Amino acid sequence: MLPGGHAAPVRVHRARCWLHHSSRHYLPTLSDQAWMLEVLYPLLARTKLRRAAIVLSEDLFLQTILEQLCSRSKPIFLGGIRMRTFHDVDSAEEWLLAGE
Repeated sequence: MLPGGHAAPVRVHRARCWLHHSSRHYLPTLSDQAWMLEVLYPLLARTKLRRAAIVLSEDLFLQTILEQLCSRSKPIFLGGIRMRTFHDVDSAEEWLLAGE
């Protein structure tokens, strides 16, 4: 897959909101985190995406990493995309839909 392959569905469907449920995902390595910040997030910044909600897993270490990634995304997104973390799907969906 090309480096920007993960952003392709967002671009093709012109998605404005994205809900990511992290409870079934692995712990991203340092190189995964660097890839997200250096490749994925800049690609997403060039799409129509405006809000990204991340539902956190119960793993406290993964929660910390995801919250750090959200914080570190701000200079990349320059206010064009707002990313927040949530502890449940209902809250995440409510926030996403409130922005439409």
